Amino acid sequence: IVHAEDKFLVVEETINGKALWNQPAGHLEADETLVQAAARELWEETGIHAQPQHFIRMHQWIAPDKTPFLRFLFSIELANMCATEPHDSDIDCCHWVSAEEVLCAPNLRSPLVA
Repeated sequence: IVHAEDKFLVVEETINGKALWNQPAGHLEADETLVQAAARELWEETGIHAQPQHFIRMHQWIAPDKTPFLRFLFSIELANMCATEPHDSDIDCCHWVSAEEVLCAPNLRSPLVA
């Protein structure tokens, strides 16, 4: 969760022709810690260099296709909303949005985003 100036950062990616919102997220590489993975994924998907500041929680979720996920959620508080530049070709763009926009969005990649 990246937060600045009462806004949250979401990334937009197109999956099966539909634009979906997600938090910057990804997979753990074999040679990195959870914190290193979170910082790397943030940079790859948004172009922002920042370290996770707080561990929020772990979620276990089974996707509709029965794929199990363990998601480790960290937070980062930035002083200002900064420009984004995704380096991951799967990310179309990034948006700074209000909590209400996230909670009401019909295009969340999974229920874990809200």
